[in-house]
Amino acid sequence: MDSPPSPHLLVLPYPLQGHITPLMQLSKLLASRGFSITFVTTDFILKQMLKARQALPADDLHRLGITLTGISDGLHDLHERNCMLQPLDFVASVLFMQTSFDELVGRMVQEQGRHISCIISDSFLLGSQDVADKWHIPRIAYWPNSLAALACCISLPRIMAESSNLDPFKPQVYEEESQELVTCIPGIPEIQACMLPFHTLGGENSELWMRHHIESQIQRVNKPLCFIVNSFPELERDIYTHFEDLLPSKPILPLGPLLPSTFLGGHDDPGTGSSLCDEDEECMQWLDKQTPKSVLYISLGSISTMDEKDLLEFASGLLASNQPFLWVFRPASCESPPDMEMPIGKVIKWAPQLRVLSHEAIGGFLTHCGWNSTLESLSLGVPMLAWPHMLDQLTNCWFLVEKLKVGLRLELDESKKVGRIGVENGIRKLMQEEEAQSMRDRASKFQHLAQSYFKDTLASSLDSLLKMIVSCEAKNDSHEKEKPKGLVAWGCQAASLPSQLVAIRQMITCKEQVNFSSRRHSKGGSSTSGMVALIY
Repeated sequence: MDSPPSPHLLVLPYPLQGHITPLMQLSKLLASRGFSITFVTTDFILKQMLKARQALPADDLHRLGITLTGISDGLHDLHERNCMLQPLDFVASVLFMQTSFDELVGRMVQEQGRHISCIISDSFLLGSQDVADKWHIPRIAYWPNSLAALACCISLPRIMAESSNLDPFKPQVYEEESQELVTCIPGIPEIQACMLPFHTLGGENSELWMRHHIESQIQRVNKPLCFIVNSFPELERDIYTHFEDLLPSKPILPLGPLLPSTFLGGHDDPGTGSSLCDEDEECMQWLDKQTPKSVLYISLGSISTMDEKDLLEFASGLLASNQPFLWVFRPASCESPPDMEMPIGKVIKWAPQLRVLSHEAIGGFLTHCGWNSTLESLSLGVPMLAWPHMLDQLTNCWFLVEKLKVGLRLELDESKKVGRIGVENGIRKLMQEEEAQSMRDRASKFQHLAQSYFKDTLASSLDSLLKMIVSCEAKNDSHEKEKPKGLVAWGCQAASLPSQLVAIRQMITCKEQVNFSSRRHSKGGSSTSGMVALIY
């Protein structure tokens, strides 16, 4: 008698580096437990991933049971792109992905006769829930940020009700560093309003888009089968134990840290091979020549930018600290980088970050506090100097500085700009002063907790996920399903969208695809720059 086929999952990440990497790692964990995985991303990102995988053992994903599949994002000229799209292009491509994903699922189900047990998709891809509903497929939502940020987002109605004068989306809350305490979030006794994860960059349209996005998340919060978070209970214990107050009927499965096992005390998985930019391997040889715990690693993420003045102030403070450093500086992060010699440091375009953070020469990490970077640094025992700019970066900064006490916040001047004195003082405190060792000791504690969860508990969490999917699949198969009709409508109402996005939606729904790259310098394009920020 033939054995039943293994459960088949479609995994759909948000099309950015920080979302793709952990979901690829999750796919490998699930594949190792018998799942068949189809990992879906845009055609362009697929091309970048295949290029990155050339340095890894051949067919390792295929051997595990993972198939990489590309879908259109509506943009032309694959060969002309670099790692980052212009903001208008990016927003358009994300909207277009929903229709492409719907078409892919339709082909699999109707033309190829392939059974899909479950869809695991990024929480930020709201339209993927519509696709799952249309094809009667269970969906699991992957939350790419901290559990603290998720608690803040789901608690938005409570926050608005607690204080009639507080609108956490307004830029004044952050520009004036409002110290009003928010006390209504389960698991977070109090947090300053300016550290909530709602501040965007880019003006009024960005604010409107973010407000719409969070409200749409809340409206759909009970639709997924469960939420997967890239965290572990011992890291966010208070929030985890109180989460039932927020989502009483929705399981939260902590499956993090979603890192290759080599960096969690294992030996069988050295990397994910999902980098979208070329990594500088020579920096590892440079680190080999440095004194243990002497090097400050600097990386502000894949999308941050600085103007020339801020960059000059930052670089001047860095040099004044007299601290050896490894600085990831993308050419696109500043239009006119200053011409300065860096005699005690090394500047590179992109780094193999996990290998860098795990190197014995690294003594600290100056970071924008994206959740991936924060979690990687904690999991490898590296204290941080935090320079957050927006959204969950602010909440993550509060978490690591105020709650975990494994880092410091970079001091800004009165105009909220970076200054050379603040940079120099922050680096010295992190790397050289007495406080540095106590932060390093606390970071080391969380490194051991991450390794313990990976070795002792993660397997049972994965088993729970497997049982949940199989049970839901069996229940779903027992019900008669209506035949799907037409393409899924956009997952948002036009009246609530900023005007630029309404125009984008109209362009995309035309029969003929539009080359959005030709619109990069059109009037109003810069005002959308903060909209893309909602996903960092």
